[in-house]
Amino acid sequence: MMGKRVYFKVKPEYEGQVRYAFNNKGEEQEIELIANELLTFYELDHFHVPYPWVEQIFIYPEKITTFFGVRFLTEDCSEQVQEKLQRRNEK
Repeated sequence: MMGKRVYFKVKPEYEGQVRYAFNNKGEEQEIELIANELLTFYELDHFHVPYPWVEQIFIYPEKITTFFGVRFLTEDCSEQVQEKLQRRNEK
């Protein structure tokens, strides 16, 4: 088991907020924040997400679930998604 890592969990009241940044080619990127999404410090800084919009948490990487490139705590996932994960892990 790896050690705990720091992530920043988006507060539910900021779901749908759009943040912009530029990639290394000078092209504009945007992300739409999702409630309970886990961001790294790099993502928080790169997309200029205000610190009051997130909650800093320390968690083990094993407790993270990724859907379509978005990280969530496994316990925050809906029951339906957790059932699908269990079925996938049983295979």
